[in-house]
Amino acid sequence: MRYRAGRWGSRSLPTYTMLGSDLARQHCARTVTCPYTGKELLAAPALHPDVALVHVHRADMFGNAQIDGYPFMDVDMVHAAADCRAERGEIVEPEQLRAPPHPDRDPALRRGAVVKQPFGAYPHECYGDTRRMPSTSPTT
Repeated sequence: MRYRAGRWGSRSLPTYTMLGSDLARQHCARTVTCPYTGKELLAAPALHPDVALVHVHRADMFGNAQIDGYPFMDVDMVHAAADCRAERGEIVEPEQLRAPPHPDRDPALRRGAVVKQPFGAYPHECYGDTRRMPSTSPTT
């Protein structure tokens, strides 16, 4: 929610997420009353990182990138950050990003760079690409 608030240019976003948790206190979040329901909500403050680092499924040399599956907070983080770096084990030609089955799935990163980094998601997974690996040697 904090990245989404930053992406949308809002100072905060109301949410039930983190309400009553230690995370809310650590991030100086405040509670607010919903003007429609009267229920207590948490105003999650916007987050604007200096740099966002995301692992993508496909990227070209111009900074265009695509993320398959559910991108979680990656897209919000990219748009909330002042700069962005996408990393991928292989850089593709721009035409591949416009080809089926997923043409224009995600917008260009707008700024930043693409870095070739094999196994960049290790030790975590990249949806449909690599699994979460408990061992210390990167494999797909």
